[in-house]
Amino acid sequence: LLRENARQLLLDDIYRNPGPLQFDGPSSDSRVMSLCVEDLDYMGHIKKLNEYLRKDVVKAEL
Repeated sequence: LLRENARQLLLDDIYRNPGPLQFDGPSSDSRVMSLCVEDLDYMGHIKKLNEYLRKDVVKAEL
């Protein structure tokens, strides 16, 4: 996502001030943009973990 929008990120002002954390009220369930972007590759992270767990080194530890 960041690579796809790299040109726009360089040229445009897209900064968002997240403000303080909200523990109560209508915006308390809102997520920070960086966390949303990190979660886009959730399945990629699962695949890497699965590959790591299949390695003989990990199996030998069990």
